Amino acid sequence: MPVQRFLFVLPILLLTTSCAAHRSISGGNGHFCALRGDAPYCWGQNGKGQFGTGTTTASAVPVRAAGKLKLQTIRAGAESTCGIDSKGASYCWGDNANGQLGSGSPKDASVPTPVAGSVVFAKISTGSTGTCALTADGQAYCWGDNGNGQLGQGNYDAPGKCLNGRPCALEPIAVKGDRKYRKIEANGGVRCAITVDTQELYCWGDPQFRQVGTGDTGPQQLPVLVGGGKLAFTSVAIGALAACGVASDGKPYCWGSQKWGELGVSKPAQTCHLSEDYACNPTPVPVDGNLNLMGVDLERGTVCGLDSKGQAYCWGFGERGQLGNGVNLNSYKPVAVSGSVRFRELAVGSGDVCGLSWVGKIYCWGQSYTNVPAALKLK
Repeated sequence: MPVQRFLFVLPILLLTTSCAAHRSISGGNGHFCALRGDAPYCWGQNGKGQFGTGTTTASAVPVRAAGKLKLQTIRAGAESTCGIDSKGASYCWGDNANGQLGSGSPKDASVPTPVAGSVVFAKISTGSTGTCALTADGQAYCWGDNGNGQLGQGNYDAPGKCLNGRPCALEPIAVKGDRKYRKIEANGGVRCAITVDTQELYCWGDPQFRQVGTGDTGPQQLPVLVGGGKLAFTSVAIGALAACGVASDGKPYCWGSQKWGELGVSKPAQTCHLSEDYACNPTPVPVDGNLNLMGVDLERGTVCGLDSKGQAYCWGFGERGQLGNGVNLNSYKPVAVSGSVRFRELAVGSGDVCGLSWVGKIYCWGQSYTNVPAALKLK
């Protein structure tokens, strides 16, 4: 998951000089990354070296990571980035204050750095306090901060220390339990994963804003079942205050706290007394409307999803144009992103959203982009 200010914002086409189409995209707090063929490119903010170029120079256009790395998947986190190559070797780079690079060292890295250990991964997700990954057979591993049980060990212990002094695993540790997972997400202090066989959703970590989805108010040190096993999920995403997922029937659900409309309901059921009072739904509740979605992405308070025809819908935090509907307003109701472009993948950042079209072109909207559709030629 998953970042200058214009009043009216619509999608903008990012053109490339390469004939190779983009095939994957991911957003962090202030940067985005995409694979052009198998080459990783990133753009946006780069204060922690999250581009992987060996510098901390920002760029409005995608720049290729150093080392001629060839990746099969890429995920942007808060201020870090991770990817997996065709042999299952994992690399991370950028901010490492919470051990999220898994390199065995607490130091930041401005170039792609191998994740320590010999575990071969198939999927990966990185956030501000740590990273999680899945092996091909669905075993979950996590690394980074464990101050709220994010490592899924049943305790707050860890073999090392983060730079901030909190307990950290500086390399991958297997999440306890015999469940096998098909998808995993890490963001903030929460981790969530969907099981292979039943598509049940399990979450663990910090329940401060109720994103764990069980209604519990204490940290969950082991994966706990979300929704009482009554829902099967196909996707899940975690934001600053809330989490959202799509059930097997295509209906989007959200839970947690609502500040900008990210729960997708006009009147959440409760008030959670946190650092400030938030309207909240501690367990999954359907998003208003009759949307049928293939998946969702969420960063900060902006949620976006795609229907089966590639139409993008967004809701929640929209004051910087992130909803893509031509106005700078928050909305608890999903709104259709303007324009005729149809997408196959979306990536939500903290102030911008980018989407990958069916032909591999990237469109973006939000705080960093102009207020009318315009082709932006890259290098």
